[in-house]
Amino acid sequence: MNSSNDTVAVQSDIELGGTDSEFNLLMGREIQRDYQQEPQVVMMMPLLEGLDGVKKCPSPMGTLSLLNDPPKEMFGKIMSVPDRVDA
Repeated sequence: MNSSNDTVAVQSDIELGGTDSEFNLLMGREIQRDYQQEPQVVMMMPLLEGLDGVKKCPSPMGTLSLLNDPPKEMFGKIMSVPDRVDA
């Protein structure tokens, strides 16, 4: 099941997503109309870059810092972010 079908299943009022998900987010609105649901509000944000400054975050490639990481590990990951990555 793709996210467009999920939108209908949960009768979503609003959905947040990255710009890479624009098609699925907007398709969810169209499918909701087919099911006589009020189309959801869609909010898209630019993709977050991972700690390497290249791969999108989150990623299974270890390019993110988790809130439950040990403090020293979290500090090390954040300090390893290249200077060119926008804050």
